[in-house]
Amino acid sequence: MSLDALALAVLWLGLTWARAELIYWVPATAQVLEEVSVALHGWMIFIFAPVWAWSLSRNQAYTHLQQPPRLAVLTRASGLAMLISLGVFFATHVTDFLSRSLVFAFAAAAVPTLWASRAALAGAIRRGWLAEEPLNVLFIGDADDAESLARRTGAHALGRLALGPGPAGDLPLLGNVTDIGVVLAQHPVDQVLLTRRDLPQAVLRTIAARCEEVGVPFSMEAGFVDRSLARATLERVDDAELLTFTALPHDPSALAVKRAMDVVVASVMLALLAPVMAAVALAIRAEDGGPVLFKQQRVGRFGRRFTMLKFRSMHTDAERHLHALAEQNEADGPVFKMARDPRITIAGRWLRRSSLDELPQLVNVLRGEMSLVGPRPPLPDEVDSYEAWQRRRLSMKPGLTCIWQVSGRSRLDFETWMRLDLHYIDNWSLGLDLLLLLRTVPAVLSGDGAR
Repeated sequence: MSLDALALAVLWLGLTWARAELIYWVPATAQVLEEVSVALHGWMIFIFAPVWAWSLSRNQAYTHLQQPPRLAVLTRASGLAMLISLGVFFATHVTDFLSRSLVFAFAAAAVPTLWASRAALAGAIRRGWLAEEPLNVLFIGDADDAESLARRTGAHALGRLALGPGPAGDLPLLGNVTDIGVVLAQHPVDQVLLTRRDLPQAVLRTIAARCEEVGVPFSMEAGFVDRSLARATLERVDDAELLTFTALPHDPSALAVKRAMDVVVASVMLALLAPVMAAVALAIRAEDGGPVLFKQQRVGRFGRRFTMLKFRSMHTDAERHLHALAEQNEADGPVFKMARDPRITIAGRWLRRSSLDELPQLVNVLRGEMSLVGPRPPLPDEVDSYEAWQRRRLSMKPGLTCIWQVSGRSRLDFETWMRLDLHYIDNWSLGLDLLLLLRTVPAVLSGDGAR
């Protein structure tokens, strides 16, 4: 954390000085950029440093110091930290003199700066420059597996315990797996790492028990399951302990905040937009005397069915004519999109263009069937036509807006739409939700891609 704070301080002060000197060295920039005071901006690092440290810790960027964090982790942490910092600056009226170009430059440069400093730290740790002795790892497994894992983890291998007969290999052979108690007592072991899991349960229990007795961490390679996206957590349910693998966001506190935000924002919007919704209802009713709301079965999280609400934008018999228009479908994949759909009413065209037809779904948000941000809820027939990988978009609660809605909507092909939804799920954070909500406003006002 100290190294990260130092790297951010050097970056911020360096950018502040360079930004302040820019107008002096390039006078032409004075026409578009305001002057920057180093004295007024320099102290802000005392806000940035602790906020970044908290955000990095929350995103588990300090778990394994022998490798620099992934860029995705640093990006998420920096995005969240920047949002919090801007909130603090706004609340304290610092934004009155804050240079936006300087802040955005700092946010963009923070990720590569942090990665470079942490890469240097990881190299120093692996070389033993920052510790009296390297962390000693005791591997349990066949020679090839243990040597491969030692290379991939960059660990300092104290030696290896064999699981059975086989070649000795390059790692020092300290005995058999049954000798683990003796080895732990006679050698300075910082961690025990099992390279495979196809062992009798009694042997696994013995290894775990011996490590627990002396307080040595015991880890097991998770190569027995494809975890390119899934994360592992150990959970206790009543008297059972479960090792859970999931590719879903698994942060109860953040998910609770997401739900609270759904309830608060949906309630406020329904109250503020009540006059608008009443005017829309009158316009729909006045055109053809039909029902104001259109109710349709949609598919929610993990395939649960619910009734989604919309302001009716089509004629009352629109569903009966869908089959006849199937050949004029302008979208690929199992969805129907038609730019000049004859089933849409006069009021409906305006409602769709302005996205006002979606407002009743705020009720679905309050019910807990939908969220403000999430993949759009599909029709049951569309889900029946999904490929296996596309069904994962049902693993999060559907929402009013998502990456697809702010990226062109109907102008995008179906596969791109699905991959954008999966990208949202794999990279979900409260910061991403806030960003998408902010980007939705101009997307709705411009009507880009709306049909």
